Amino acid sequence: MRQEHRAGEKVFVDYCGGPAIVDQETGEVRPTQMFVAVWGASNYTFAEATLTQSLPHWTSSHVRPWNISAVLRVSSSLTISRAAL
Repeated sequence: MRQEHRAGEKVFVDYCGGPAIVDQETGEVRPTQMFVAVWGASNYTFAEATLTQSLPHWTSSHVRPWNISAVLRVSSSLTISRAAL
């Protein structure tokens, strides 16, 4: 069923198992958690791997997509401006 989302209204977030990483110094294989955020109206997607779902990682993972979205807004407006020339 298709859902309609107004711009800026919703961001969907979730964690899932991520790729394993290898510590360069010890050779230890460490599992990661993949954080994914998707904007409802535009389907812009942000994903990053963190070591855990602990509060510091959880908080940082919720802040970074908004910093990226500001870059996307500026970048897309620059593209539109250049295309108009």
